[in-house]
Amino acid sequence: MVTELIPRLTIIMPAYNAAEYIGEAVESILNQTFLNFQLWIIDDGSTDSTREVIEGIDDVRISKIYHNENRGRVAVVNEVVDKIQTEFFTITDADDVSHPVRLEKQIALLDEDKE
Repeated sequence: MVTELIPRLTIIMPAYNAAEYIGEAVESILNQTFLNFQLWIIDDGSTDSTREVIEGIDDVRISKIYHNENRGRVAVVNEVVDKIQTEFFTITDADDVSHPVRLEKQIALLDEDKE
């Protein structure tokens, strides 16, 4: 259960033709020990079933963004960075599986060293 109303972390997950991997990648984020985040999944004009896989994932922490044409990873990430309102953000790819304590350790490190 998320205890704070305002997330501390935004996770950006760009995806292009990642249907085979994205379900496991998202699951690994949703199963983190650190819970105070929002996940923005961006389907970058996939031509496989990536969009359908994303649509089948339901969690209040997830925002789904869809593009009809492929713009490229850098372009879609740059497009949303200005909209981030959380203290921290990170990018994770649609084929990355994260260890369950990844975010907890990263946030702890950032909290320890404010520089």
